[in-house]
Amino acid sequence: MPNLASLQTSAYIEQMKKWAQRDAERLERMKNTGSGGPIFTNLGFPLQISFPLFEAKAPMSVPTKYYQALQIDGSPLRNDWAPDFCRSIAFLNDGLLLVSKAVARSGVDTLLFYHAVKFKGNEYSFTALGGGKFEVVVSNVKVKGMDLLRDAETVHNFDFTFKHSPTKGSKMSFASFKARSGVISNIYKRHGGMLRESKGHVIAVPHFAPHPYLLNEYARFGYKGKSEFQDDVSELLRSLLK
Repeated sequence: MPNLASLQTSAYIEQMKKWAQRDAERLERMKNTGSGGPIFTNLGFPLQISFPLFEAKAPMSVPTKYYQALQIDGSPLRNDWAPDFCRSIAFLNDGLLLVSKAVARSGVDTLLFYHAVKFKGNEYSFTALGGGKFEVVVSNVKVKGMDLLRDAETVHNFDFTFKHSPTKGSKMSFASFKARSGVISNIYKRHGGMLRESKGHVIAVPHFAPHPYLLNEYARFGYKGKSEFQDDVSELLRSLLK
């Protein structure tokens, strides 16, 4: 299990400060142009990250279908990936944090949507299902917060079930994955960064993955590689239930 005692002095924290600052700059740009949105939070902005984020990744994730499903106000959000996209959770002392955002990459750099929401203890469930499997559920929860683009109070309804299964023994070699589908192979060719991140394999089960900036810090937390860090997430989740 990772020892996150040194998290506050890690490169992850510095990277997340820059990550949040880019969002602040995007919001200002959007206010000036009147474009984009929605930008919603019930927290401070820009978001201050001092804790580990875990991505809710789909099984056999490819850039066009990367994240597990999330519905807001009854409509599904896009599940694809590009740089600075996010669909992550964090387990806080007094609640659950959800961060989901997408960034426009053509034309002006703006936010297509941004939701940073803290759920209270009675608004979500975090359950061990046995065998290293876990489930985080928010079921039709209405959250009051701020529309930052319009500087007005508003309410959104959130609904999701994020699942985690152990990733050790659930990996498929990238060569086998490519051989199964020429379409998938072409998707990865168009997203070279994703190919490099795959490190020779894809994961066949839904799972929580350390945020890429956190995963890069594997050695600081006592791991020999990113795959070892990923495979220990089940133990970390188990510790959070205690």
